[in-house]
Amino acid sequence: MRAKYKRVLLKISGEALAGTNGFGLDEHTIAHISENIKKIVDMGVQVSIVVETSGEDEAVRIWTEQELTIWVCLQLR
Repeated sequence: MRAKYKRVLLKISGEALAGTNGFGLDEHTIAHISENIKKIVDMGVQVSIVVETSGEDEAVRIWTEQELTIWVCLQLR
C-alpha cells in the first residue's frame, strides 16, 4: 500500500491512552497505538506525535516514563 501523505501529525488525547481504565495510562492501549503508528512509519511516512494531557503534574510525569516505551516500539523493525 502506498501512503497518500509523506508527513502526518497525530494528536492523541490522554483519555485515549487510558484505554478502558478511564484514567492513567494503559500498557495494552499504548502498545496497540504504537503498533499502528509503526505500520505508518514502515510505509515511509514521517509521524509527529502530540499528546494532550490535562496539564496535571502527575499525568506529565507518567507520560514521560511511558514515552520511552512508545519510541522503542516505533523503532522495532
